[in-house]
Amino acid sequence: YNSPIDLNKIDWARAEENQDLINYYRGIIAIRKEYAPLRDATTRTADMMYFRHLPENVLFYTIPNMYDGVSKWKNMVVAVNAGNYPVSVELPKDENNNTQTWTILANHQEATVDGIERYSDAEITLQPRDSFVFGLER
Repeated sequence: YNSPIDLNKIDWARAEENQDLINYYRGIIAIRKEYAPLRDATTRTADMMYFRHLPENVLFYTIPNMYDGVSKWKNMVVAVNAGNYPVSVELPKDENNNTQTWTILANHQEATVDGIERYSDAEITLQPRDSFVFGLER
């Protein structure tokens, strides 16, 4: 943003070559627009986020939706394995300790606010360099 236009301009030839990446970014942006807590300019969402303690290079946190009853999603989970080995993590359960059905909104290849697929297992195995965004419907 702070560089000359020649450096920051969009190279449309490269954009065509990287259409999959552009579509991925569009999906991530659509998820952000749909889920109000991801646009929170205050500390309210940050104060409500829960980070689970996991092995090094594994990031797992929940982002509750306290903003509106309009959004399809009442909770979101982000899971990332930046390590070199697979890691299994348990997905959050409901208040009665039951496994919930989550919707995969994004993985390392695709992102869509409509969801890629439903996921009902109690845990997920994150492969090396893998990532997921899950949404829990109201």
